Amino acid sequence: GSTYNYRRNIAHLFNQYFPLSAQNKESKGEQRLKKSHNYTTSFSRHKTFFLFTKGYSVKEIAKLRNMKESTIWDHLAQLIEKRKLMLNKVLSQDKISMIISHIHSPKDKLKDIKARICYGFISYNDIHCVVADMKSRIKR
Repeated sequence: GSTYNYRRNIAHLFNQYFPLSAQNKESKGEQRLKKSHNYTTSFSRHKTFFLFTKGYSVKEIAKLRNMKESTIWDHLAQLIEKRKLMLNKVLSQDKISMIISHIHSPKDKLKDIKARICYGFISYNDIHCVVADMKSRIKR
């Protein structure tokens, strides 16, 4: 059977008992975000998305949520791949262009792409986000 209503109720209860902040009143934007969320992303990714759209950096989100930065980057890459978050909101256009120029196919491994890039300021996380965006475009 369908578990849509069950998942929706659980998500509501989860967010009620584990709010992101101690604020009692939510803004209109937060309410809209909750209503528009379609629960295909995990609770954890959803909370990362919410904090990122509020303007928190990856480092700040990791600290707030007691997680590793690599986990937060993984959430961002998954959100990009699911088209919930635009790549240009995460990385600058210069970085995106540099990385794309070194990708030969969407099946390239991160390690191979990183080996082709001679710039030290581009990380595996940056590459992972760009590859996730490429995968999402192929799926369309």
